[in-house]
This record gives sequence, C-alpha cells and structure tokens, in this order.
Amino acid sequence: MITNELMKAKRLLTCLGEIDDFFLEEAESADIASGVKRKRVVKYSALAAVASVSIAATYFLIRSKRTVAAV
Repeated sequence: MITNELMKAKRLLTCLGEIDDFFLEEAESADIASGVKRKRVVKYSALAAVASVSIAATYFLIRSKRTVAAV
C-alpha cells in the first residue's frame, strides 16, 4: 500500500513538473509587445467605464432634482 501511494505521488510530481515546464516555455516565447498593448487597452477601458458611470450618476442626480422641484 505504501508503494502504491509513492507511485501516485511520483506520478503527480511528474505531471506538475511537466505543467511547470510548459508554462516556462510559453513565457519564453510570449510576445512582450502584445502585453503592453493589452495593458493599454485595459487602462483605457477602465477609464471609459468610470466616465460612463459618472455621466449616468450625474444624469440621474439632475433628473431627481428636477422631479423634486416640479412637485
């Protein structure tokens, strides 16, 4: 029974080692320029989201004040 558990542990470690090697190879071949472009897109997307939420909040605040003033 102990040998069976040892074999399972060895197989698990072998699989984990292969996964680790795959990620290292992928990182070596990664295109750095696309990472910079992706960061820029994320930054401007977040800025656009904040702007749209701000505009919507301002619209609803002005609208609610008009409703209260009309009553």
